[in-house]
Amino acid sequence: MSKKKIDYKFDVGDRVAERPTRTFRLTSNAVLNGAKTKSGTIVDKELRKQRYRNSPKGYSMRPYVKVMWDIRSVAEWVIESRVIPESELQEQIDMLYHEVG
Repeated sequence: MSKKKIDYKFDVGDRVAERPTRTFRLTSNAVLNGAKTKSGTIVDKELRKQRYRNSPKGYSMRPYVKVMWDIRSVAEWVIESRVIPESELQEQIDMLYHEVG
């Protein structure tokens, strides 16, 4: 059997931003989850096993990237679907507020 080649969305050295999340407004006008998104640079990438009960093997392989955030001193492993290219950040924020608005 041949191994399935995983296509990463990003390469080492790419600038990425954390995918923005929706803010929640309470009746008291307090805003939850309104933190600004982080930006950083990818320093490493790898495939990790994640338990998946419906898979014949019992797990699936998920792409993770190690991001050195600008505001942190230590790099952090993040699943690849949680980051977007830094150039698309404003577009994603606009779409998010359009959905909520």
